[in-house]
Amino acid sequence: MPLPTLTPELIRADVADALGEDPAGIP
Repeated sequence: MPLPTLTPELIRADVADALGEDPAGIP
C-alpha cells in the first residue's frame, strides 16, 4: 500500500491528531 504524500497540511493534521487537538488550531 503506497504511502500518502506528506503535505504540510496533512503533517499539521497528523501532529494535531497526535496531540488530541483540532488541526484548525495549528497555524
